[in-house]
Amino acid sequence: MAVQFSDELEVAEQLFVICQWRKQQKAIPEQWTFSLFYREHRIYAIDVQPTLMHMNNFGKGRPFYKQLIGGVHEHTWSEDGHGYAEPIDLPQAEPHIMWRVFLKKAAIGNADFSHPDHNQPELDLR
Repeated sequence: MAVQFSDELEVAEQLFVICQWRKQQKAIPEQWTFSLFYREHRIYAIDVQPTLMHMNNFGKGRPFYKQLIGGVHEHTWSEDGHGYAEPIDLPQAEPHIMWRVFLKKAAIGNADFSHPDHNQPELDLR
């Protein structure tokens, strides 16, 4: 969804949010990704991936550079590109709380949380 400036009717060009959800499957818990993109660059994100790990190949000089990161973590921009992640202390089973934290840290004003499994209509993101 596109991000709209709060005081104007203008939609920010090439600035958008992607929210992804993977339903729980047997022993694998549900997974969430809340991401802010500028063009093709993921400039901020909170991921909940309890069973997946990935290597921090960006973020040279930062504390978790070249370390494996998984679970609940946030991605921030680094001088050498996007993809750097650090653990973040958020309740894994509370996606509405993670959504609120994402909005605050991404400096996005407000948008209600709508769980995709609850058949609610799409809501606007401001």
